[in-house]
Amino acid sequence: MHFDFEAHGWHPVGNWIIDNHFGAIILRLTRDGQWRVTFHEDGRLPLDGLRDRIFEYYRKVLPDEGAGAQLDLYSPYSMHQRCVEKMRVGRVLLAGDSAHVTNPTSGFGLTGGIFDACALTEVLGPVAKGEADERLLDAYSAARRKVFLDVSSPISCETKRRTFHLTDAEIYAERERQIEAQKHGLGWGSGSRGYYSVQLETPSLINGRTSAEERLARYGQGPLVWNPEGGFA
Repeated sequence: MHFDFEAHGWHPVGNWIIDNHFGAIILRLTRDGQWRVTFHEDGRLPLDGLRDRIFEYYRKVLPDEGAGAQLDLYSPYSMHQRCVEKMRVGRVLLAGDSAHVTNPTSGFGLTGGIFDACALTEVLGPVAKGEADERLLDAYSAARRKVFLDVSSPISCETKRRTFHLTDAEIYAERERQIEAQKHGLGWGSGSRGYYSVQLETPSLINGRTSAEERLARYGQGPLVWNPEGGFA
């Protein structure tokens, strides 16, 4: 959707609404002002009328009752926490959403899938060429399942709970914590989200290095740093 959040003083990159009725994750997708608004509703509601309910949500939650909001695309979906028992069976290898599914509140489904691909491509070539033992593929399966089960899924579940399912007392306490954090230049997840994102990576199954360590070894540079205005540097 397109809406000028910045004109109303909202954060230019991402916003969380912590509320058990109107909770939402609002993230900027493009530089021209396209955003994704993820909110929840009763799963028993029919698909008919969904578009009207979206605009009703905008009227209740967005500044100026959502006046001027442009809905570009909408897609209902059910949230799951699932993981296959094995990501490798014989010559079949799985990665990303084919191997595991999590709710989108932390963005760890996409990020975890990228790290799956990184880990798999590193070992698949050498194994296919006969330069490495096939057991590396089993190591890939075990390592990436562990990351999903120990990091991606539990953190995503907790983020979902904190966004959509807190009690009124918990919401009040959370807001007090955020007010205090803002005094010190911190927001919800500042530092911790980056920390957990790093935990989604599996160190090289060949040399044991993380991508940051590899970058340092090859180029003498530390980990990439994200700049909202210019990308990674």
